Amino acid sequence: MSLKELAARTPRRKVTWREGTKGPMWGRFAWLRVWPPGGWATGECAGRGPIRPLIEEQADGQLKYAFSNVPANTSRIEAVSLWRSRWLVEQGYQQMKEELGLDHFEGRSWRGFHHHACLVMLAYGFLALERLREKREAGQAGKKGGPRPVITVPAIRRGLQGLLVPICRHDCPFCRSAEPPRQLTE
Repeated sequence: MSLKELAARTPRRKVTWREGTKGPMWGRFAWLRVWPPGGWATGECAGRGPIRPLIEEQADGQLKYAFSNVPANTSRIEAVSLWRSRWLVEQGYQQMKEELGLDHFEGRSWRGFHHHACLVMLAYGFLALERLREKREAGQAGKKGGPRPVITVPAIRRGLQGLLVPICRHDCPFCRSAEPPRQLTE
């Protein structure tokens, strides 16, 4: 039986995977366990395990499929949450590229790229924690003290650039510049 035929026969149930800005996000899904038919006649399928297709019915009636090798005891809700978390990952990656310069690396070494990517992810994690903190503080009404300054992406970028400026000795002939270098504290 083809996957299309199987999907047409299988009932789909409503699953809510998270709360969005406009209310709960939900869809109709079927979570199955099937064995691929390839190689049954020749015995090539011996020892192969089942695969887990997740079938999603979209609002226009179109079906989408996702195949998984998650453990057999994974529930439909967990599978849908994993499938739908892909959007959040793509959004985070897009933000790291656009706002924090993940795609601005122009070096030639693998180590340099890893250093750059690590700093970008560190800044992204910091900003994500700051957003969570701001939401928590906004939810606590009547808190004493004035509003805290908002930390922005350009402020983070300037702070990281200030930290990454090489620290030079005052007598180093290679590090002379128009502005006085920062001094080492020994």
